[in-house]
Amino acid sequence: MTERPNVPVLKTGVGFPTVGSNPTPSATRSKSEPYSGVFVRISTISSFLVGASLLGTLALPATAQAASPSALHVAVAARNYAEGQVSVHEVAVLKSPVSPNANYTSVNDVSRVGAREVVTGTATNHLFFTLVALATQRVVYVKASAVALENFLLGLTPGVAVHDAERWLAVYSSAGTYPTLAASTTIASDFSLNLYVAGTANFVGHSVIAGIPVQVIHLVSKATSHTPALHEYLYLTEGPHPLPVREVASGSGVTLTVTWTKWGERVPLTPQVPFATFR
Repeated sequence: MTERPNVPVLKTGVGFPTVGSNPTPSATRSKSEPYSGVFVRISTISSFLVGASLLGTLALPATAQAASPSALHVAVAARNYAEGQVSVHEVAVLKSPVSPNANYTSVNDVSRVGAREVVTGTATNHLFFTLVALATQRVVYVKASAVALENFLLGLTPGVAVHDAERWLAVYSSAGTYPTLAASTTIASDFSLNLYVAGTANFVGHSVIAGIPVQVIHLVSKATSHTPALHEYLYLTEGPHPLPVREVASGSGVTLTVTWTKWGERVPLTPQVPFATFR
């Protein structure tokens, strides 16, 4: 990921505007005062974080080989090659033993022209939403729980969030909320933002995931003023044009596992009939 926040989030962490109260069906909402809360864009996921117990289930090599100057180059090449693909199915699972609100699963089908994403959290954090992004039309449709609308997606006031919950909402590119909702909703932007390749890299061996032979790269990045120290294992297909199969990253007590399958799949993106529109 090109940006790693120091709190467990996916995608980006930025502020966003609120909208007017007392919505009506097919209402047009305009951006208002900046939202003062913390925005969490849950999506494909940003690869974040993994404990030793999970790493043990992934058949990691017992001993690392000597550092290779080409490991980082291979990881970067895999990311660049992934950005040029037609589409992919992506599943991200974020877990935190210390924060119940930082546990959720994101299932994302992303293509060159947009994406469809379904996010579900735990029973305690009431976080869930479906997002359909039509990047070429510069509109994002979202249907979400009140908790997601208030605290994670649009920054709605509590009453409006309850009123708009579980209804399709259309957010156009002219709305202040659009840039964050539309982040990583094409395959190029998804891998550019969410496949974190930085720090030192070493080849640590070979493994097999779901019948696919893979090479394993261990990346370590130091803590900065904005991000924690991260340990990441990147599983890439063998051959001259490697593609990412799985990423497992850990840091600050948070674990993220991302898996990519179904390269070149068909991703149907259907415009929805919105209950309210944000412009």
